[in-house]
Amino acid sequence: MNPKKHSATVPRPCPSLFVQPHPSHVQLRRPESLTLTDASMSECQALLGEVHAALEKNGESYVRQCGFVYQIHIKNASNELALGDFTLDLKHGSGFLRPGMDSQADVFLSIVDEDMVAMAKGNLSTFNALRDGRLIIKGDQLASHVLSEIMERIQREKRNTLPRPEPQSDEVTLLWRLGAVCGCCLLVLLALVMVNPWEVKRSSGGPRELEKVAHMSDSSIQRLNDGAVMKIDNFTSVAFSKLFLPMKGPKAVHPLPLTRPSDVFLVGVPGSGTTWLSHIMHGLRSDGSMSFEDILQVVAWWETLGFANSLAAQSLSPRLFFSHRFFGALPSNVRYVVLMREPLQVLQSQYAYFCNSSWAELAGLKPGEMNLNLFTSGIFARVNRNEVWRYIVDWYQCCWTKPEALWITYEDFAADPATQIRKLGRFLLANEPGQETIRRVVQQSSRDFMLEHEAKFDKHFLLDQIDLFKRKDGSRARLPRIRADASMEIHPLTVEFLEVRWTRIVTPVTGFRTYEEMRYAIQQRQLHAASGSLESWLPRSHGMSHFLFATVLLTGLLLAFIGLQPTLARSLATRLWIQGRSQYRRSMSHFLDSKKTDPELKAGKTSAGGFIV
Repeated sequence: MNPKKHSATVPRPCPSLFVQPHPSHVQLRRPESLTLTDASMSECQALLGEVHAALEKNGESYVRQCGFVYQIHIKNASNELALGDFTLDLKHGSGFLRPGMDSQADVFLSIVDEDMVAMAKGNLSTFNALRDGRLIIKGDQLASHVLSEIMERIQREKRNTLPRPEPQSDEVTLLWRLGAVCGCCLLVLLALVMVNPWEVKRSSGGPRELEKVAHMSDSSIQRLNDGAVMKIDNFTSVAFSKLFLPMKGPKAVHPLPLTRPSDVFLVGVPGSGTTWLSHIMHGLRSDGSMSFEDILQVVAWWETLGFANSLAAQSLSPRLFFSHRFFGALPSNVRYVVLMREPLQVLQSQYAYFCNSSWAELAGLKPGEMNLNLFTSGIFARVNRNEVWRYIVDWYQCCWTKPEALWITYEDFAADPATQIRKLGRFLLANEPGQETIRRVVQQSSRDFMLEHEAKFDKHFLLDQIDLFKRKDGSRARLPRIRADASMEIHPLTVEFLEVRWTRIVTPVTGFRTYEEMRYAIQQRQLHAASGSLESWLPRSHGMSHFLFATVLLTGLLLAFIGLQPTLARSLATRLWIQGRSQYRRSMSHFLDSKKTDPELKAGKTSAGGFIV
């Protein structure tokens, strides 16, 4: 090629038409020229180099995001010494960062070097920097928020530029896939253990004949024995709505403020012996007095229709109450006597009360229409009820560790009434009852004595106030709770049915595999409570709960995932952290904006509880 010919083809610019190029077209300076006067601030110095490198690599993207020209004055926090002045153009071309001042800048920023690094890392918001006076802005304040986001983006992209992992070999890939399959299998196994669609969902695993009835719908169970189950259910629902005071609505009654720390509540499921224990507790308190027409007059049934009259009649101390409710429905600032009884015995007691008494007659049942097996599977242990076992679990979780709760069993009182009544007296009264009082209470709590005074324990004090318990001939129904000792023939399948309920509901929470284990633990609890070493004993669950098992298994799976895929785990953790921090900053920004615009928030008006209103 001819050099002369080539040079002749190159046009020469005309001096009169020469235009000074825009600063965005000037060649970018090298990072080493962006130096501060104090080299000790290495983090801020490095940040300037990172911004310069980011603009060289992806400047047009930052310009599209921003659209401002910044004049940045960096100073030292301790002595206000100027460290450098820089112009950051994020408005033209691909942007640039260079030392010096630009009079055409949109925003002037005066910032402390440490704060600039903190804002880039996302550890300091623009609002906090402005509030502390470490950041001064002249111009559009929105531009400072945009600059903070730009620097955060540069830092985030710098952290994410990790070296690409080397390709995995076929053996490593196979191991990873096997690990993933094993992890999925463990998760499926965990789901089956936690949910157990064959047993836990059915709350059973017991005999098929009884489970089939326990899982019937209302329409299906209505066809059994001329609807005997529904007759009992319907009458019980109506009766309880009449017996108990309304706790909700315009006629709601709230007797909770009436309780005192000295009050004693006897709690137990229906059929566990609460009437018998109420009589014993009143005998200890009154030195064996029988001057009452109905036990409900001197031991108030919590939240029932006659509650107010019973409460007013209690002149002795401590005041006594009994209830069949769960712990959450009762006051917490009182003492409790928690009565337990074997579920099989509770079943027989409830069957005699609901199906072979005036209750069954008023419900419209014919004699023998409700047999024991139907009552067991259709009412007592129906899948959506299981109240006896749920009651045990509820009171165990809330009161097993509380020294102000005395746990007793019906069987221990029946086997050795004198010893158990003495223990109850120590808990109930300020002074231990004398031998004569113990002897009198033991004699008055015998079955023969209570059958002789049956009218004092038939709840007529409450039932006479309700027309529902009035027969067609005008006579009033009586529901005696004391009955002659008549044993029932229990089918082995019924026993197995109840044992499975205990295993599925009570054992996972308490660790007691049978009722006898719980009874023994209650005896040990009484001994340690009497010696003052209850807190050091406290036998808790012997088995691993489902929650603990799930926590351990999921922790193991998480550690295995981190070990097999560290890069992916780190990437996911980083993304979650960025998303969480972004959401937090967005929420704080909305709150601060609302505080600026709302005059009440700006004035700092607060409620009585100290919260901003």
